[in-house]
Amino acid sequence: MSLTDGQSHSHASGHDPRTGRFMSHNTAYRTRQTRLLALMERLKASYDVDNPADLALLSIAALHLCDAETARSRNARVRATNAASRLLKNLPRKEREPSLDEVLR
Repeated sequence: MSLTDGQSHSHASGHDPRTGRFMSHNTAYRTRQTRLLALMERLKASYDVDNPADLALLSIAALHLCDAETARSRNARVRATNAASRLLKNLPRKEREPSLDEVLR
């Protein structure tokens, strides 16, 4: 792992130096989980997910998009964004309502 690819495994704040796991007072885990839930809700509003397989693909795409938001290096951001876009292009989008201009024409 490169030093510029995000947090290192040792000496990270909120991590136990012995095990590397989150400590009880760390809020980074909870922050990421709430960010993922909000992103999942926005994606569910845009995509038509009927079966559990589509929901699983949507959750993996949300993980990639969340990683792209927090990545430090440009390569990691592009890689995560491209992975999410490859997953999302397999999912059907919801029909959008026509805009006012389209209705008036």
